[in-house]
Amino acid sequence: MKRAFLASVVTVAAISAAVLGYQHANGGGKASESADSIAAMRAEGPPALARLLAEREGLIRSSNASSVEREQQLNDLVADIRAVSGQHYGEHSELYWYTDLDQAKQVSVESGKPILSLRLLGDLREELTCANSRFFRVLLYANPEIAAEMKSKFVLHWSSERDVPIVTTDFGNGRQLKRTVTGNSLHYVLDSEGHPLDALPGLQSPAAFLDWLKRIQPLADEVRSHPAERGNLVRAFHQEQLKRLDATWETKLGSAYSSLSRTGQVRMPSPYINTGAVEGVAVIPANRAMALAIPKSVVETPLMRAIRMEKADDSEQKPELWDFLARGYGEACQFHEDSRNIVAEEYRNVMPHASAEEREQFVAQLIQRLEANVNIDTLRNEQELHRQVHTWFVSDGFPQDFEGVNEVVYAQLFFTPKSDPWLGLNDPYAYAALDNGGQTTPANTESSSGQALTSTRR
Repeated sequence: MKRAFLASVVTVAAISAAVLGYQHANGGGKASESADSIAAMRAEGPPALARLLAEREGLIRSSNASSVEREQQLNDLVADIRAVSGQHYGEHSELYWYTDLDQAKQVSVESGKPILSLRLLGDLREELTCANSRFFRVLLYANPEIAAEMKSKFVLHWSSERDVPIVTTDFGNGRQLKRTVTGNSLHYVLDSEGHPLDALPGLQSPAAFLDWLKRIQPLADEVRSHPAERGNLVRAFHQEQLKRLDATWETKLGSAYSSLSRTGQVRMPSPYINTGAVEGVAVIPANRAMALAIPKSVVETPLMRAIRMEKADDSEQKPELWDFLARGYGEACQFHEDSRNIVAEEYRNVMPHASAEEREQFVAQLIQRLEANVNIDTLRNEQELHRQVHTWFVSDGFPQDFEGVNEVVYAQLFFTPKSDPWLGLNDPYAYAALDNGGQTTPANTESSSGQALTSTRR
């Protein structure tokens, strides 16, 4: 069912401010809930969320559309939905997320569904999480077909790797630019015991993400039916996925590249990447992590330059080549109308003096550029990052537990090891002419001075 969009009713800023404290004004009627009520509904789970969504739907369809009281009720109700769903923009996805893995495992056992677990930087209930998780909420979870697949076939869970770095640029005249930098996120599919069956790094197009959800389900069913054979089943699945990637690379991409290579100016990239060796390395520069995702790097590159982090090496990234290859890789990225509406609402005040037609044209161009970048991300994430995940899963000695797999992924694939509290944004050898290097470290946390300063910076 297509969800109604409150483009002219709900003020995103007002909702975000309300949901952060989970305390809403008493004037909002029954839609306004206390923190205790929110906690009780969270404990109840999906049925409580369903009631709130039905209440919102009824309020949207009610008469007296211009009522100020109705607008406040909608604002309060949407804030409640986000708090109970466990997700910013929960009113669009209509998904319920568990934040306790043990609870998700229990529900998985009872329902027979595998767990779809999102790992991110930050808190999914807040607006400012890492860039890819924000893209997930708008471009994937708000897609009705994807949301229906997630809701019906999986138990949803998210957990935070660490807080997300936030940079605020103050221009001194009342104008500020607030963005997150670095960090990455991924989706795991876990069995009912919490063992990872697969991990999908980064952002994919809606079609590719939906295809992955459907491709992993037979493996989850087999593992549930034959738990003693989990290791062999998982290994066989990833071996088959590697064959699939090789076939795609050699056929679709090989033929596409052959026409481009006639000029002799471009060398075909390899789908095999060098993962980040962590031992003996204190700091992996943040630009290396940033380069893993095109849409994310488009947002973060200006800030990285401003804080004097070198830009990712275009000779390695080859965006033009990857763009060319992505066009023939799979179904072209196209966002659902609901996702497009969210983007349009987010940019409603970016051009205050422009006409409605000019704003509409601006948003259309923005989405067109984003779709092209997600096309590239889909190709690179699947052929490079996901390929490495498949390779790890068929390797002897690879961890079988969630935390073990996750530690390898963030350290060696995303280049953000837990050993670096500054996520590559602080070079201990870069003199800043500031007391303590400009660092502020709470007394109850480990200081970066504890890093091995003799380690090699890569």
